[in-house]
Amino acid sequence: MIDDWPILPLGYDDRGRLVIMIKMGNFKVERFNNVDQIRMMMMILESYYEEEKMQVAGCVYVFEDTGLTMSHVAQWSLTDIKNFVDAVNHTIPMRIKEVHAVNLPRYAVAVAELCLGFASAKLKARVHCHRTMESLTKMVAQSMLPKEYGGEAPIADFKKQLRERLTKNRDIILGLDQMEVDQSKYATLWKDGGPSGDGACGTRDTFGVVGSFRKLNVD
Repeated sequence: MIDDWPILPLGYDDRGRLVIMIKMGNFKVERFNNVDQIRMMMMILESYYEEEKMQVAGCVYVFEDTGLTMSHVAQWSLTDIKNFVDAVNHTIPMRIKEVHAVNLPRYAVAVAELCLGFASAKLKARVHCHRTMESLTKMVAQSMLPKEYGGEAPIADFKKQLRERLTKNRDIILGLDQMEVDQSKYATLWKDGGPSGDGACGTRDTFGVVGSFRKLNVD
């Protein structure tokens, strides 16, 4: 799946944010489904969880939607979309600072709107749509992008780096699979929609992996 590069970390920008390019059109729908997409995304994110830069500065996502077909969109049911966005809002320990969509096909707009319908107000405000790559580079430095998009390093280099990262962090990733969360302890925090900040690391006073500890209760 890495060879097809549907998800490709591009490194940290000058503000310390991790930039990740997602090209869903590269997923081989005849071989993989939306669960495989989520698993790959989570595996990549888990390889960064222990890096302080990512914990503090957060992530920038670039969805490059050239090649996206109805077959890719049809893999996601309404329930799948809601569950995924709920996970982003409540459980994935990362700060989403910006989300950029480039070349989004007209038939995928309805799916994008459904996603935003389940997102927090703050996350919605951080979503930007672009008709061209030139528009994107006004907000994301072109030097961060692969050479094929006007940047400096070729896609092959980023794929090699991703393989090396996943191999290096294999034990960490497998170890996270053995962990469990006692969801009952957070039920009262999530019942009203969860943290209103950057995914699971929002700025609500009563909750957040990275945030205020003014109301922290220690058992």
